[in-house]
Amino acid sequence: MFDIAIIGAGPGGYIAAIRAAQLGAKTIIIEKDQTGGTCLNRGCIPTKTFLNTSDKLEELKKLQKLGISTGEISFDYSKTLKRKDITILKLRKGVENLISKNQITLIKASATISEDYSLFADEEKIDCKNLIISSGTEPQNLPNIKRDGEFILNSDDILNLQELPKSILIIGSGAIGIEWSRILNAMGTEVTIIELAPSLLPTADLSVSEFVEKNFKSQKIKFYTNTTIEKIEEKTVFLSNGETITPSKILLAAGRRPNLDFIKADIKTEKGFISVNTNLQTNKNNIYAIGDVTGKLQLAHVASHQGIAVVEHILQNKPVNINYNIVPSIIYGKPEIASIGLREQDISGEYQKSYFPLSILGKSLADDEPEGFIKLLSQNNIIKGAHIISKEASALIHNFSLPIKDEIPVDNLEHLIFAHPTYAEGIYEAILGLNNKAIHL
Repeated sequence: MFDIAIIGAGPGGYIAAIRAAQLGAKTIIIEKDQTGGTCLNRGCIPTKTFLNTSDKLEELKKLQKLGISTGEISFDYSKTLKRKDITILKLRKGVENLISKNQITLIKASATISEDYSLFADEEKIDCKNLIISSGTEPQNLPNIKRDGEFILNSDDILNLQELPKSILIIGSGAIGIEWSRILNAMGTEVTIIELAPSLLPTADLSVSEFVEKNFKSQKIKFYTNTTIEKIEEKTVFLSNGETITPSKILLAAGRRPNLDFIKADIKTEKGFISVNTNLQTNKNNIYAIGDVTGKLQLAHVASHQGIAVVEHILQNKPVNINYNIVPSIIYGKPEIASIGLREQDISGEYQKSYFPLSILGKSLADDEPEGFIKLLSQNNIIKGAHIISKEASALIHNFSLPIKDEIPVDNLEHLIFAHPTYAEGIYEAILGLNNKAIHL
């Protein structure tokens, strides 16, 4: 009898298992594929290895401006693929070592939750006191556009392309669409994006969306908003705006669906995702759900945090009560895009806004990285949202986690001292700007 059984060894499942083991619980993970889940094997990590290559290519193109001559630049895409695979394997082995080190049982099998809520690994019944579902999501098709793995690809397929396409049509401009647009554009592929919404990156603050559109125009990345695909015939794409495109490949980047086909029991769902209470319990009290299957926020760091919180609820009776308003969201555009808290379009009533452009920051100019801004939103002297487009934005955004969580008054934050010259100085200027005290504006 296991104290806790977990379905899925992704960033939610394996971290929940480790926390359970630390607290002395007998724990088992059932994983039908690879440890590390989508993030490590088919998402965050492999994508970032491609991004690293594209960043280097873009930097090389700028070197002459800095007085550095390198001669002709050559690029071997096969080495990027190889490095991606090596990075995944190294990290996957690290996860498996952690599971083994913490004496967690790992079974490579397909899980099933039967009609009477029993748990099976293939045909073997697993007895457990508590069950955590962390089965993640998979790329989804559109009603009229189906992946074929050859011409129409999903976000899994594109990681294993053996050759770069001459041109690509990307459907959707969320994180996947934005990141692959800049990766492929930097590697020489002609990129076009189709977005149903009125703006690119439609879930972002409006200022962020406006910047991304302007930035993509300067990079010669084509995009169509308020546009759908009417049909695809003989590799010709007919758009709702009357135009046609003949791309070498199509990338479906229009969302993901939860992996729930293994559930035969009556576990309630809402809009396709598992329904949970504030403690992430399903309608069956000893069955929990974490990560993407909950439909909360499809982010690896959210799944990990939920996993730890659920285990501590099970074993220590601590309430989960996660504040999703303090979750940082990162999109690896060029420059990076990071947000936390409310968007400007979410705020009602009187509020203050501070906007600090990176183009007047010493460090960004010295680095030849002047594009971007730091935007803060506050109400009643409390920061409610932060949106950063900048080199190092993925690190800078965390400066706002504690002020938003603990509602630290802006007046108190004005007493912080940031080193010069740094990108973080822009944060200080933006904080001052909320009370019209910015020095360099």
